[in-house]
Amino acid sequence: MVGARIFVAVAFVVLGASFVASTALLIYEFQDLDWLTMVVAHSHLFLFFPILGLLALIAFYLPSVVLTHLNWNHVRLGRLRFIVGFVVVAGLAYGAAKYLDKEPRSIYEAAPAALLADKADPASGRVAILDALDDLRAKAQTRFGLSSFGRSCVRDPLLEVPEEMLRERYCFPAGKNLTGEACCAVQASFAKAILRLQQGEATRSRSGALDAMVFLPIKTFFILVVVAIAVMLAFWRNRIDREYRDSVPALERGVIIGGLLVAIVHRQPEQHGEAAR
Repeated sequence: MVGARIFVAVAFVVLGASFVASTALLIYEFQDLDWLTMVVAHSHLFLFFPILGLLALIAFYLPSVVLTHLNWNHVRLGRLRFIVGFVVVAGLAYGAAKYLDKEPRSIYEAAPAALLADKADPASGRVAILDALDDLRAKAQTRFGLSSFGRSCVRDPLLEVPEEMLRERYCFPAGKNLTGEACCAVQASFAKAILRLQQGEATRSRSGALDAMVFLPIKTFFILVVVAIAVMLAFWRNRIDREYRDSVPALERGVIIGGLLVAIVHRQPEQHGEAAR
């Protein structure tokens, strides 16, 4: 299976390199603007996804080699199916990435210079974007998680206001305690400020532009490929047991480990932009 091993290795190296490159580009672009806080604030995209994604690639290497070799040598019209399937998955990944690339935008999508120039807006009550980010980091260092500060701003107009929305709680975009309704209003203004910077050619970051055009489609492609591998392994289970009996134990271990890792990372592209909230 030398040919299959080389093909899969090259493909997986390209995927893995893209995971690392997205984080490396962010660090390089924001190196003079506290890049560590930027990475941590968007850790679902630039920390957890690259790490777990690389581990998943290693786990799915042998299953991918076996499926590639099987389709190329033991399945009728397997080569044609393989090529067509690759094109279809790539098209689906591109379409899904376009769908996921939407509001709310993330802070890293604004250029460093634009973030430095941003000022607080007394009319809406929001603080400067970088001040909110610094405040978030300072509070996070003294607490175990910040989930208790989160509140849903999506309301059903036919129901009463939830009791928790009437209570005051610290609101990071405002830098002070506010009721849920008031904080949601400030969050909306904060998100609009980031959107305005993200939409301007001169104020958009290179990380944000390349993430939308290149890295997000690749990450989505990776998720779809893993799903396709799982489906094909189930479909060709008996054939694989006959043709690759010696590789089955290692293959099963890879699928189990890879499946657990993908279960953790599969929602990461969907969370694109959530840090702006």
